[in-house]
Amino acid sequence: MAKQSLKFKRMYENCASSIKESLLSMWTNGHGSLQNNYGKDLEKIIEECVGESIVVENMSDWEGYSGPKSTWEALSTTKNGRRLWTINNAPYKHQVECWDTLSNQKHSMVVTTGTGSGKTECFMIPIIKELADQASSTPGFHTLKAIFLYPLNALMSDQKDRLEELIELSGCDIKYAVYNGDMPESEQLARLLGQPLPTPLKHEVVYRNDMRDDGVDIMFTNPSMLEYMMLRQSDEDIISNSASAQSLDWIVIDETHTFTGASAAELAELLRRVRKAFKKEQAGSIRFATSSATITGGNQNLLIDFIKNLTGESVVDVREGRRSAPVCSDPRVDDAALKEMEANGYTALSDLLPTGKSVENRLEILDEVAEKGLKVKIHLFFKSLNRGLYIDLDKMSKGNVELTSSIPLNSTSLQPEKSVIEAHYCRHCGAILGYGHVSFDRATQTGTYERRNSDIPGIFDDDQDDGTQAGSQPQPANPNTVIEGFNYFARLTPGVTLHNANSIPIGLGANNTLLGNPNSDIIMSDPEDGCPFCGENSSNIRKFNLSATFMSRVVSRDLLDELTPAMDKQGNLIPNKPYEGKQFITFTDSRQGAAKAALVQCLDNETVLVYSRLFNELLVKKQEQPADLQDCIDDINRLEAKQTKTQRDLDNLDRLKKEKKKLEKCYITWVDAVQFLENDPDIIRYADNVFSEDGLTESENHREYALSTLYYALNKKPKFSDAPETLGLFHSYYPDLDALFENGDSALPQSVLTMNASLAPDKQIHIKDWCDLMKIYLDYKVRSEGATFFYPEKENNGWDYDVSELRRFRKSDEARRPVRPINMGNSRIPNLLGKLFGPNILDYDKNRLISAVIADFWDTLVSLGLIELGKVYTVPSRNSRKKIWKTEDNRTDNHGNVVLPWRLNLRKVSFKLYDNGSICPVTQRPIDTTFKGMSPYEDYPSCTQALGSWLNYPYANGINQSTGTHVLPSEVKTWIDQNRPELSELWSKRLLLYLSYPEIFINCEHTGQVSDPQGRIKKFLAHDINILSCSTTMEMGVDIGSLEMVTMSNIPPHPANYKQRAGRSGRKSQNKSVCLTFCNPDPIGMAVFNDPLGALIQRKVVPPFVDLSSPQIIQRHINSLLFREFLVKKGALLSNLRTDEKGAKTMDFFTVYQYAKKADNVTIDKQWIALKGSSTTHIEPDDFLTRNQTPTVFDDFCDFLDNMVRQGNYSILDSVIKDTCLEHVAGKQLVEQTKEDIQNVRMGLFEELKAIADAYSKRKASQIANDTYLGRLNYNFTSVLGHNLLEYLSANQYSPNANMPLNIAELKVYSDYEDKENPQYDLQKALTIWAPESLAFAEERTYEIIGIDWNRRVGAYKSIRRCSNCGKIWMGTSDDCPNCGGAAMHWDFNNADVMTMIQPTTFIPSSDVSRKTENTEKTYLDSVLIGVDGFNGLPGRLFSTRTSKPHSKETSRILIYNAGKGYGFAVCGHCGYTHIEIGPEGDQDADAYIGGVMYPSTNSNGKNFHINIKTEKDCCYAGGSLKRNVILGCEVQTDYTEIKLFNPGNGILPSSMNDKKIATTLAILITRKLAELIPCESKDLGFIVRSQDDGYTICIYDVAKGGAGYASKLENVSLMYQVLDEIRKAKYNSIEDVLDASTMRYLEQVDIKGAVNWLNEEYKLRRSVPQAILNIPALQNSVYVSGTDLQNAILAGSNDTVLFMDYKPSRWNYDEANPTETSWYDIRKNLCNNQAQKLKCCFIGIKRMVPNDILGMLSRMENWSTLFETTHVFPTGIYPLAFTGNTLYFTDIEEYACLDCNWAKDHIYSADYNQIKLNSYTPVKGNYRCITISPGSQITTSGLFSYIHANAKNELDGFVHDSMGHRLDFKYTDKHLKSQLGIIIASKFIKDLIYQYGITDFDITFIGQTYTDYAAGRHKDNPRRFLSANLYNDSERDEVLFGMMSWCNSSNLHINSVANFTQHFRDLVITDTITKKSIAILPDGGFQNGWFVDNTRANGVYYGITSDEESCIPISNVSLLKFHIELT
Repeated sequence: MAKQSLKFKRMYENCASSIKESLLSMWTNGHGSLQNNYGKDLEKIIEECVGESIVVENMSDWEGYSGPKSTWEALSTTKNGRRLWTINNAPYKHQVECWDTLSNQKHSMVVTTGTGSGKTECFMIPIIKELADQASSTPGFHTLKAIFLYPLNALMSDQKDRLEELIELSGCDIKYAVYNGDMPESEQLARLLGQPLPTPLKHEVVYRNDMRDDGVDIMFTNPSMLEYMMLRQSDEDIISNSASAQSLDWIVIDETHTFTGASAAELAELLRRVRKAFKKEQAGSIRFATSSATITGGNQNLLIDFIKNLTGESVVDVREGRRSAPVCSDPRVDDAALKEMEANGYTALSDLLPTGKSVENRLEILDEVAEKGLKVKIHLFFKSLNRGLYIDLDKMSKGNVELTSSIPLNSTSLQPEKSVIEAHYCRHCGAILGYGHVSFDRATQTGTYERRNSDIPGIFDDDQDDGTQAGSQPQPANPNTVIEGFNYFARLTPGVTLHNANSIPIGLGANNTLLGNPNSDIIMSDPEDGCPFCGENSSNIRKFNLSATFMSRVVSRDLLDELTPAMDKQGNLIPNKPYEGKQFITFTDSRQGAAKAALVQCLDNETVLVYSRLFNELLVKKQEQPADLQDCIDDINRLEAKQTKTQRDLDNLDRLKKEKKKLEKCYITWVDAVQFLENDPDIIRYADNVFSEDGLTESENHREYALSTLYYALNKKPKFSDAPETLGLFHSYYPDLDALFENGDSALPQSVLTMNASLAPDKQIHIKDWCDLMKIYLDYKVRSEGATFFYPEKENNGWDYDVSELRRFRKSDEARRPVRPINMGNSRIPNLLGKLFGPNILDYDKNRLISAVIADFWDTLVSLGLIELGKVYTVPSRNSRKKIWKTEDNRTDNHGNVVLPWRLNLRKVSFKLYDNGSICPVTQRPIDTTFKGMSPYEDYPSCTQALGSWLNYPYANGINQSTGTHVLPSEVKTWIDQNRPELSELWSKRLLLYLSYPEIFINCEHTGQVSDPQGRIKKFLAHDINILSCSTTMEMGVDIGSLEMVTMSNIPPHPANYKQRAGRSGRKSQNKSVCLTFCNPDPIGMAVFNDPLGALIQRKVVPPFVDLSSPQIIQRHINSLLFREFLVKKGALLSNLRTDEKGAKTMDFFTVYQYAKKADNVTIDKQWIALKGSSTTHIEPDDFLTRNQTPTVFDDFCDFLDNMVRQGNYSILDSVIKDTCLEHVAGKQLVEQTKEDIQNVRMGLFEELKAIADAYSKRKASQIANDTYLGRLNYNFTSVLGHNLLEYLSANQYSPNANMPLNIAELKVYSDYEDKENPQYDLQKALTIWAPESLAFAEERTYEIIGIDWNRRVGAYKSIRRCSNCGKIWMGTSDDCPNCGGAAMHWDFNNADVMTMIQPTTFIPSSDVSRKTENTEKTYLDSVLIGVDGFNGLPGRLFSTRTSKPHSKETSRILIYNAGKGYGFAVCGHCGYTHIEIGPEGDQDADAYIGGVMYPSTNSNGKNFHINIKTEKDCCYAGGSLKRNVILGCEVQTDYTEIKLFNPGNGILPSSMNDKKIATTLAILITRKLAELIPCESKDLGFIVRSQDDGYTICIYDVAKGGAGYASKLENVSLMYQVLDEIRKAKYNSIEDVLDASTMRYLEQVDIKGAVNWLNEEYKLRRSVPQAILNIPALQNSVYVSGTDLQNAILAGSNDTVLFMDYKPSRWNYDEANPTETSWYDIRKNLCNNQAQKLKCCFIGIKRMVPNDILGMLSRMENWSTLFETTHVFPTGIYPLAFTGNTLYFTDIEEYACLDCNWAKDHIYSADYNQIKLNSYTPVKGNYRCITISPGSQITTSGLFSYIHANAKNELDGFVHDSMGHRLDFKYTDKHLKSQLGIIIASKFIKDLIYQYGITDFDITFIGQTYTDYAAGRHKDNPRRFLSANLYNDSERDEVLFGMMSWCNSSNLHINSVANFTQHFRDLVITDTITKKSIAILPDGGFQNGWFVDNTRANGVYYGITSDEESCIPISNVSLLKFHIELT
């Protein structure tokens, strides 16, 4: 390997210098006095960007194995003597340990070691060795033995090469397959579909049918594909064959740390099902090999628990790779720091080299010690300025123009300093300007200003107290006198005059007030007037900004220069590689960020390439002029000196002049330049590697690229940017003007001669002046305005390119206006001519003379062909295809005048070195041409400073002739300083770059959206790409060779991500490597910038965890398990599910239909469906529901589930539910839930089909001829039926979906006919990065998003309403609030009561692809809770929390949406063309704007239209086709915690803006701190500030669909307190300490001081003991304790520890019988950790028996002893929680003492207390009876009471007898009484009891919960709804209940629905109203629980039952049922 050239010090200094020089040259220009005002500020700010906190990492070799060679040889050699380890050196120690663990000990293991440490070999060698030892010597059938699970497909492709190598070494017949979405079904089908055929490696199986028929030994796959395999019948043979052979012995999980949150739970459950399917459920039967580079966090037990829970293994070993100890004898190196590097891997540079005098000195020393053998990597951190700079107007008013990089906070109010506003600078004169929003009354000369506010109000906000619509600006009272809008502020400097006379001198007062002051040196000016100092257009006034990607581009060459060139194995330089093959990769978190960074770098490289190469070519031409040129010149001078010339002399003179011109041709024509560039190797590299285009030959692509690159580099003449013409390198040249010049003054028009007569001799115009004037016009007018075209000299000669239409290469959409003949307006040419006249001439005469001259001026340009009518290369009409050259069409201006297309043909343009020229006093830049010495810029001052020549420039071709080496920029600068001092003042690093003939590097994007990622990896490995701009795709194990450098454009979200990315460098035998990270100026970025070790690298990393507490996740896996069980056992009946290569369709499972066949009865016709067996008879949608009667596979599945319930054997579920939240839920309940879930899916499907069928039937009745709409409806119909079944089940929450491609949107880059995959993204992310009117970047191209597409089915437009009464937001068709019945409120957002949402599936870009990179105005995502009732919270503290779990069975979910700029989008319902709205429909301005942009054209029929974005035909407006004020969004059901906030005075926060600011501030801080503590990525959490009638709540939610368990952790009060405490302790000095890039839009919505005060008050109240407690003598020593303190005390206590619960059965939620609710058992599981301890549980105030299910729950606590009761009297208001030793733990909040999830939640205190007497709990005999009903009992709904009565006759008879003549109250309380069957059984029981005893005086009350079950709502109108299914809502439930109780007088019947239901169990209590005695009947789980309709005894199927007479139904049970009878 070549010797490293990397020097840490040089790289650091060069990077710092490049950043500083680049920014100073960009940000400072022009007036030195202005520069002096802020130049030092800029230098200081820029220097602060270069971090000095440098970290050094130990990169010593991994610790080698030092044991006997025979040990590792035996472990890596097969039985047949084949060695799998072929490297001469011994393996690493951790590799041998892994081999021993897996092969000898047969244990599962996790290897935790760094990147590049050979993790792959850790598990591949043992597996291949074992498989080779088992393999047959002859080829045969293969059974699956090993599954390799990878999170990314790229990892599979990378790893299979290594696997192939090992199999080949083994010499055995081992087969493997990469089973992912790219694997073709079969070769035949791939050929049929035109798919590229894969090229298999020797042992690889590449087709699915081959894999199924012949088998494989090893399968590479991902969790999604493994999930599919488990459910595909077509793959069942792979599983069953392996299961029969018991062959699956290995599962490898690579990059295990990537499975976090919900994905970890999903994978754990999937693996359980895999083990069951492969018959490997027993622990130890499969060896799991898991690996990660960064999972370890110092606690191996946590890591082992994670792997155990993930895999189901009981024994897991950890094998950790460690690097060798760093060794260095240099005395300057600190030994303690070396030991720290050995122990922890890292140390600070300042600690390692404490004697270093500076950073640079320490790096120099480190270079020296590294070159002596110390292997290290340095971690550098630079700060970006992507927020821009700011200026304090208060300080400006006091004479101090001070720039800052942050917004400081006021030390008193902690609010952002209001006087600090954005700082802008003028690119022209360098002036610094403040930029703020102003409201100023000219009449009173008073006003105010504020910082720019970019916030877009949320559309669900209801804070519009001022009557202003959200997003609108207040209208000024008097527009004629009031200034309202953004203005510039500036301070006058002595010696600088104002250009803008409209500027207003202004005084700055307190509180952002303005006061007119004519004596003030502060001025305010309108941006429309441009720069107040120089008048430059505001487009050249820029915001100070320094993004990380810009900084990365600036230092790219400095980094590459330090790296080692690409060498072959012999150590020779690999030839013909860009930039000598030097390489590094750069990371950006977002795909779009990485893609845009790659594109911008490409464009920058192009510019460097064109400028530097053309300059060098011109220089060579100049320096290589022929020697006889001087002889020719001498002959011309001799002939011209002759007084009398003969004709021969004249002929010779003409000949010599032509010869001279030929010899001195030192210019390059436009065509020559294109030809030169198209043959340049770097242009060819870019064209081939980056910008190739399908359909073009290489030469065509090269020419297009060269022509376009030249066009965008030199078509326009810039004014300020660093270009050849502004840097004095080369300039435009017009040979046609030279021809005119040679004719002398005789060629001047008569008008010029006439003018000359009126001019002074020195002002007269000569031919040179005339030519100069024309060149100025061509450069500064024609070219500057882009009035050019390119037309070849001859047509059809390979140059037929309309360069302006090579749209794919364009960099901007700048106007290409044609020029008009010059008039006498205020334009450059007349003004320059006017400067020649003296003061004595009359204006009339002057104007007359000038008018004549400019007329001839124009005619001369036209006659020379320099101005001509432009041509375009286009199709002559829309119906034509062949392009032709034609004259450009005329245009019409705004006044109706015809404008001819006068343009300059670029073929007439050439380029020439600056031979002379001058410095323009206006721009301070070189100019090549003046008119009579006058600058062509403003006021046309004289140019006096001359430019030198490049003739003697010594570095042609970038070579230093004296050394023969490539010239360095420093050498170029030295030469310029000495020879061209006039250029050294330009402060331009670009000038040095262009002059040094730099090497050009190739950079490309590598993200998840590129079409051929592997192709790019191959090019990178071949050193054809120098820089890969990556998102997270390259973070993990892909081998990318030997890199010395990695850069990151932002701080990664997690230390693990950082180490993974940093580990990409320094992977091989390199002594030095670098990781450079750019830190954003936000809290995380600045923390890392200042302390990278503590804040990032050594930040504690907690291993992931497996959270199996989500009932939704577990139930979906149960569903999937049962679905697979059904498929396997019914496989012979389900062959129809293998319909085609994409698997079963929804119609195959849910219907009796299939795709129709065409007349040949063979070819499938997917446009129609047909009955099976009648495949050619089409079924129309309106016939569908009437025909679909035959039993379906769905019916078979339901029967399968019913049979399972009848048999009562649920052992199949054990492996899936073990140790989960559903472990103790009855199997019957779980199976019934599966049936309900699949029925819900079917009902939703049929609801969608019915809606289409109804629309079809209605439309069909209209009998419209050739009705295309019917065809569209039929297409929708067949599309719904043709859904992939497995994907449909996942999408509808039936089967696991975390790893499924759900809610994925695509960017339609490629058409349906192109064999390329479109980029795809999670919809939530796509909603903002691909929002309409934004730019999307992919594969170095730019796409402008112009529309969307969606599932265009009936109901595709979602309606959203908000209740005007209770504020609840709901989605659906109901006009009335489902919570309170209130009406929908009116939205200001769209001026309507209903809001429309569309869920996009596709974002459609314009076909006009470009390379634009300008920033578009960003739209943001917002979120809102829908389907959630109000939250009152629990009292006592300043906050209360609730989690999403109690709502998961209801309708609570998060709506994620994009509302554009506050008013949504206008969407064409036909084609999806979309624009951002600017106001609500009905607003005059908004309506006019949308009409103009959506329908800009009018066709011949007078209809307004736009071009259909799909068909490119006219898309005309039709009524209803335009959807106004639409939001784009999606629904997400996920985990959340809602936090209710209270005021310090215990009052609820009023609904005021100030308090919303506190809530918003807390939401931002809590979200960020929670992410930091978990830890997780900050983008994984979102927040909502929700307004209620009584104040604000904060909702923190998981972004991941289905939830990740992050947000719900805040339910843990201890964690909540930790979050609040750390926020409270933090210091807030600037706004960046609170807001980051994602939250900066809330700048004006935060109240930091208010939030800090709230946090202090919360802490104070939390830690205090209420005085009421201290007043109790027995508790006067009470102290506050936390929940953690209580838990620790319980766990540390003795067997005498007692837990107390207040006996309040109505408030209990003690168990997991309802898996969707958080229970006491859930939160108290941690109390079972001490297995040796026996806890006592005691109820306070027992008055009734304790239900058996409570006893059962307590018995599951392994350390529970027994149940007690006590008669001890505690002080009033005191509720005990625990007693241990002599300490009582108690609370003063009754809700915190009950047996539910709030037990011991908060308000916990402790005090020394006397002993408490406990009594064992025993139900009172005679007053209590438990009746059991054996499994298999067969009764009817009328027979249940008879059974109970027979077993409790004495109790019932006695109670009724004692109550004879008294009125009885019957009260049945059942929270879950929601089904018809439950109502029937309960009502029948009560009726039979009353009739049995002849009771006549009674009242009956049913108490149930208010609810709405949207899933059940889909069944509402279905006459075939099952009795056990939930009714839609409580209204329907109550209606059915009234029907069933029709036998009862309505005056005696009461049905109460309660919203906040707290009683957990069900009971029927009968109370004697006179004696107050009662009898309670408690059916465990309610009357319905355990009963189902007995179909074996049923007469048909029972559906809707509407009356008591129909309700005698046979029922049976499969499990033991208990009824408790209690007398009180």
